[in-house]
Amino acid sequence: MRSYRSTWSAPGTTKKVDGVGRRLLERAARPARHKPSRRRDVEAPPRTQWLLDSITMSAAFVRNGRLDVIAHNALGRTLHTRMFDSRTTDKHGRPDFARYHFLDTGSLDFFVDWEAGAAAMQHPEVGLLELTYQSLDLPVSQRAVRDLSLYTAEPGSTSEERLKLLASLAATPGGGTEATDHLR
Repeated sequence: MRSYRSTWSAPGTTKKVDGVGRRLLERAARPARHKPSRRRDVEAPPRTQWLLDSITMSAAFVRNGRLDVIAHNALGRTLHTRMFDSRTTDKHGRPDFARYHFLDTGSLDFFVDWEAGAAAMQHPEVGLLELTYQSLDLPVSQRAVRDLSLYTAEPGSTSEERLKLLASLAATPGGGTEATDHLR
């Protein structure tokens, strides 16, 4: 995994940010030029949730353009349990990768390292997971495209064994949330 090129600090946190992250932060820090429009919350269609539910050995979720998780499978929920349980979720209980990563100090213990196509995460239940991920465009209507992201482990690796254990936790009644409630 590569190391980060620069750091960003917020009260009580320090985050390492690569070039893309730095550009996003700089853009977000600029004053608004116009009043933001009201955003309409758009849920994922049922067929998208059916697709996610059929994926059992990879953590899968769908994000909108603001990085809100709008749908997920059980393993995706269990893998990212701390983000789902974070105070940074929106009023509908949806987590957001940007809010969690930059506003919750708990993300410092979870996201160990990442780069294009690979991530290392320290999960409280199963330990270090070195996963690959793939993000794909998922058209949901003529006007909307969402991002389908999948995390999986290399076959035969320790991370695959740990991901299988996490999948068994996710398969418990309640979609894996009961197995991780003690983390709240």
